This record gives sequence, structure tokens and C-alpha cells, in this order.
Amino acid sequence: MACNRRHIYSARFSAGGRYYDFEVNVASTGSKYLLISETMYHEEPDDWKRIIVFQENIAQFLAGLHEAVYAMAQDCTYKPDDGKK
Repeated sequence: MACNRRHIYSARFSAGGRYYDFEVNVASTGSKYLLISETMYHEEPDDWKRIIVFQENIAQFLAGLHEAVYAMAQDCTYKPDDGKK
């Protein structure tokens, strides 16, 4: 697929006081990348974080994300170590 645009896709999802933006863009080199931004609107609306994943790394990123989501779904409760053995 030939892209003549620098911005390919954009979507926003809200969860409580957080917003998640997903964007697919094209770098000046022609490489596509996924940009994930999290914005929190509490006291400072400028509180945000970003993750950039280039197309050549997306498979490894998705594999790691899949493993993390699977771990979250497991019936496991964290029990802090009380120091007793």
C-alpha cells in the first residue's frame, strides 16, 4: 500500500480520567509507526505519556502485550511477602 500521507489512522478511547490515543503515522524516512498516548486529566491536563513502536518491531510488541494481557486474565492474587519463611 503506497501512502502519500503522514497520518494514516487515529482513534481515541476514554477510561475514567484517562484518554488513550492510537495513531498510525509515517516518519520522514517512510517507515510506519504506531503512537500510543495516554493523557490524564486530573490537576494538570498536560500529564501525558507516549509509546512509539515502529512497524519492524510491531510483532514483538504485540507478543509482549498479548502475554501481559494473558497474565492479567489469570486468577492470581498478589500477596505481599510478610517476611516470614
